[in-house]
Amino acid sequence: MAQNFKQPGKVLTFLGSQLVCPAGNNKPTAGDPVIGFKANGAGLPVFVDATGGVVSQNLAAIAAGAAYAQADLVAIKNAIASMAASINLLLALVGGSAVVGVAEVTASAVTDNVPVNQVGVYTIAGVVAKTNGAVNSAIAVGDRLYISAAAVVSKDSSGVYFGTAVTTLAGGATGPVDVSLGPSQV
Repeated sequence: MAQNFKQPGKVLTFLGSQLVCPAGNNKPTAGDPVIGFKANGAGLPVFVDATGGVVSQNLAAIAAGAAYAQADLVAIKNAIASMAASINLLLALVGGSAVVGVAEVTASAVTDNVPVNQVGVYTIAGVVAKTNGAVNSAIAVGDRLYISAAAVVSKDSSGVYFGTAVTTLAGGATGPVDVSLGPSQV
């Protein structure tokens, strides 16, 4: 994790089960972009996913008949985890309860406490240079970046505002981008 600066007092701690990270397993690695969910101002509950499923934006077909194979059970777990993450993102957008940032430590279990830095400049690996509708779009300095329910950082504004790009990335590419976290710079 490359870190240019960290602002003291802008770190919140979450249980791993309250975070979504790029691996989709609620166990972020230090430096991962994360989106956390907490009880929101509208009094709506958040879903704590303990299924062990992997969050994805694509739900696999479940084609079992009278009996379920192990692959079907995995697909069901993943579908439930994905729906819980999407519901939490919607609740966060409605009630303002989403917290985004960068994991400060690596979690070994979903019950680990994970400090999440909310302000600073971080090199975020795996940023996708695409915008809404998966349209290739280069990332320029000053572009607003968003994090999806699956913890993918891109220019897709259907997610939650994550930060402002400090470096560039060619359209359609996936790679590291330095991102200034915190209030919108634009």
